[in-house]
Amino acid sequence: CSGVITSKMERNDNNNNPRCVLYSNDASMLSAWSEAFAVMRHEGKQIDFPCEMIVGSLDALLSDASQQSLEFECVVHAGNSYGVLHELHDGDTLRVVANGAVFQQRLQQRIYELHGGEIAPGNVLLMSSGNDAHPVIAYAPLSRVPRVLSHTDATYQCMRAALKGVLQYNVTVANHAIKTVMIPAIGLRAGIDPTDVAMQMVLALHTLSAQGMVDPSEQPYTLEWAYNLDQQLIRY
Repeated sequence: CSGVITSKMERNDNNNNPRCVLYSNDASMLSAWSEAFAVMRHEGKQIDFPCEMIVGSLDALLSDASQQSLEFECVVHAGNSYGVLHELHDGDTLRVVANGAVFQQRLQQRIYELHGGEIAPGNVLLMSSGNDAHPVIAYAPLSRVPRVLSHTDATYQCMRAALKGVLQYNVTVANHAIKTVMIPAIGLRAGIDPTDVAMQMVLALHTLSAQGMVDPSEQPYTLEWAYNLDQQLIRY
């Protein structure tokens, strides 16, 4: 599927968090995301991010006349630890950046300077894309090198790191805040089941919402608490 099929909204407009547009070429992700949000609502888990789910590639969204009103400042890129980009796997990012070769060179230089040449999963780099219309790439490694990631929490770690980076960026650069961030189905191409991809992405949204963040002064982190969160990542 190369074109935009449909979209659904999950609204929470009572905050200043960026809008998250979840997109995928795989039509099954629309129902998977919808079900994940439904589970969160059923369990009383609040999400403080307005979200939209779209089936279609980023390339189709950028070229589809019906989506011309879709403005975004940031694209999440779930990459590898070394900043190596490839058209087959990283086409969305290469479609947005002004010059793919120059971007990769700058990215690898930042990884070298800040992470000794290898950025571990769970971290993020906010990079300039060189494209004024979509100026920021949130580069968060999904794994050290591309591999099958079924039955792991890699999607959750990557999603949470990317969004946390965007939130911190907005605090630091308030006059150029990211208002809309495009987020692909993180981990789908790495063999993670669509249901698991959706649940881990939505759970990351919850744990970065006010209700989902645990204040250690009020409720100290414990091994039992950490284990319960881990079980949420794998039980769906």
